[in-house]
Amino acid sequence: MKVGFVGLGKMGKPMAKNLLKHHYALVAYDRDKHAMEEIKYLGATTTNSTRDVGCACKIAFMMLPMCPPYDALEIEVFGPGGITTTMTPGSVVIDCGNTQPA
Repeated sequence: MKVGFVGLGKMGKPMAKNLLKHHYALVAYDRDKHAMEEIKYLGATTTNSTRDVGCACKIAFMMLPMCPPYDALEIEVFGPGGITTTMTPGSVVIDCGNTQPA
């Protein structure tokens, strides 16, 4: 099963590595190209956007910061290039960040 992961920062990268360690086919994206290179070296497939992760997976983890003045999670999930624009009905997005439930 392919699993998506968006956000390869201090907390996201170890989580993504753990999924790879347990033999999940991981499709990952982060704005930081160095983080993407590292996770690709470990066996993940990397994409050019959050939207591309949505095309490839029915389950996706999001580990994004909530940094005013904007909410990265809201943009990457519901924005014009967000993951929900390409995920199929019945797909699941799991927010692991420190965002508010609303």
